[in-house]
Amino acid sequence: YQRRVRVLPFLFLPATTMNVWTVLLLSLILSFTIADKANLLVHKSILNPELVQGQDVAVVIKIFNVGTGTAYDISLDDRTWPESLFEASVGLQTAKWSRLPAGGNLTHSFVVKPVAAQVFQGFPASVSYRTGKSNLVTYSSYYSEMTILEKSETQRKESSHLKEWFITLVLMFLSVAVPLSTWGNIQLNQKTTKKH
Repeated sequence: YQRRVRVLPFLFLPATTMNVWTVLLLSLILSFTIADKANLLVHKSILNPELVQGQDVAVVIKIFNVGTGTAYDISLDDRTWPESLFEASVGLQTAKWSRLPAGGNLTHSFVVKPVAAQVFQGFPASVSYRTGKSNLVTYSSYYSEMTILEKSETQRKESSHLKEWFITLVLMFLSVAVPLSTWGNIQLNQKTTKKH
């Protein structure tokens, strides 16, 4: 068995050697393109279980750098809360940081207050940053549709319900008292008829 080695004329290298050089060259190119690139993930959350008209809503945005490089000139913008439905209460809906190293994270929070009760279409926050020579923009997770409840609706849900409890107890008493009194009358009538 004689092994033939094919020579590629443009490099004057055997094909097996060419495969090794190709892999090394691709690895080198990929290491330059992938190395030291930041990759930001953004998570937007609302701490309130319900959005209620007139009550503060706490919004927390967390930014994670899951890349291998540092992100620079990070700019967060979450001005997605319409002024017709929300008023700014505490904090700003925008923020800036100079850098975020690989594996690091940032947290930003603010408070808005719903002024009208209706269904609201949520939108993601945007984060722009620079990594190497590239300027990138990424978007957060978001709530697609949220319902802002009226204050009276939540007060009804959270009230002590004393009236309902009282009605329930009266009905329970009647459901036991009426058959018990009927049974007692029957027993009393039977005793009086046995005596006569």
